[in-house]
Amino acid sequence: MLSYFHLVQSSKSAVRHVLDWRIFPRGTLIFAEPFFWSLGRRRTGKEIDLSQVNRVLVVRLDEIGDVVMTTPFLRELRRLLPDAWITLVVKPAAYNLVELCPYVHEVRTYDWRGSRYFVCP
Repeated sequence: MLSYFHLVQSSKSAVRHVLDWRIFPRGTLIFAEPFFWSLGRRRTGKEIDLSQVNRVLVVRLDEIGDVVMTTPFLRELRRLLPDAWITLVVKPAAYNLVELCPYVHEVRTYDWRGSRYFVCP
């Protein structure tokens, strides 16, 4: 005979299993793509005209090592979009590392654990 604990654990496992397919990319593609196609929100093979890009937001809420590895990406982004305003969002712990980065115009911090809003340093 199953105890109450086993029933609760198995129901939690079933709920987690059902939610997993909606969270992971494959589930998102299966269910979200038809929705966006029906709204006409998907491009049909058109390339993005980079001369029309005015602003770029790069969000890296990772640890310091991951932010360091973003530097070559930022360099190439600046090379491709020399006139665009590039804003970088990082964790507060990585702010001092990128505050003087020559490839971005603005660095903002966001602590996803304690705040819902962007904080200007």
